[in-house]
Amino acid sequence: MKRRKDNKGKVLKEGESQRKDGRYQYRITTITGKRITVYSDNLKELREKEQDLLVKVALKKNLNGTTTTVYELTEKYFTIHEESWKKGTLRNHRRHLKALSEFEFGQRKISDVRYSDALLWAKELYTSGYSFGVVNSMLSLVRPSFNLACKENLIDSNPFSFNLSEVAVRPENEKYALTSAEYNSLIDFIKSSKSKVYRKRLNEIIILYETGIRVSELCGLTLKDVDLENGRISITHQLQWSFDEKYYIETPKSKSGNRVIPLSPIAKECFKEVIANRPSVKIEPMVGGYVGFLFLTNRGNPQMEKHVNQHLQTVVNNFNETHEEKLPHITPHTFRHTFCSRMITSGMDVKSVQYLMGHATAQMTLEVYSHVMREESIEEFFKAAT
Repeated sequence: MKRRKDNKGKVLKEGESQRKDGRYQYRITTITGKRITVYSDNLKELREKEQDLLVKVALKKNLNGTTTTVYELTEKYFTIHEESWKKGTLRNHRRHLKALSEFEFGQRKISDVRYSDALLWAKELYTSGYSFGVVNSMLSLVRPSFNLACKENLIDSNPFSFNLSEVAVRPENEKYALTSAEYNSLIDFIKSSKSKVYRKRLNEIIILYETGIRVSELCGLTLKDVDLENGRISITHQLQWSFDEKYYIETPKSKSGNRVIPLSPIAKECFKEVIANRPSVKIEPMVGGYVGFLFLTNRGNPQMEKHVNQHLQTVVNNFNETHEEKLPHITPHTFRHTFCSRMITSGMDVKSVQYLMGHATAQMTLEVYSHVMREESIEEFFKAAT
């Protein structure tokens, strides 16, 4: 095919031409059939106008009926932000993105998604068996993706500007705090047990109860984090585990998660015992540059969150099988809620408790406490009424 040239012999691109008066023009036909033409006295300026025109036409095309799908948009957002996410968040969003690629909804054009469509999709996910937390987590990826589309003028408004609670029931989180009697019963049961495994977990339970730290923070503690001389521990990281990455180190959930926690005399004695009985290993396991993990398995590997939870469940189940007065469902996080409740009840100011808990805001601390107190008040009412 012979290429068109101007009167100086320069090759012209498709859509470009030179008029009889010497001026240059560029013409494009939009998807609606409308012809748009730009003019210039020189070829360089014309091509600058061409680029501006193409951008405007592409933008208009997107606003009228973009070919970008929900999955493609979300994938773009994921690619932009994946380096800034923590490993846990990245892992969750990667799963959500894969699921979105398989959903029919993920193949819909973003310009075709209305507010009601987004609501119905979220509701369908929830009613099909996905938990409130999983659906909410998926929305936390899709919603900002559509914000990106708004900023790039691909769509006029975000159809995901709603809370999941509008179409799904948020489950009540069990922020239960143990009573002194329940805690003491559990500790006495472990101390009297003939099981070495039970007694081995005693220090972990007491430390969780006395410090209020997260179980992932407990597992991440190293010898360097414990200052027995001054009676304190430093919380600067968490130990996590996943099937794809195995062990890895995560920073605290927020900046306020970095903190120094004073040790009660009981907690201090527990740490002394843990250090004294720590198994010797030929090669210290290293995770993310950290060595000297306090809590190790029989194989010399750092203990994981699931180990603590499994052993605790075994102890509680065994207790309930042999006692008339049953213990409630207890998780490692129960001790954290109990610590928060104990500190505020003892008269400690909320800001101090917030610091010890590593909460981002004092409101979070008060929410834990108020929820615990509400549940205890209801329980006391029914006890008094019977």
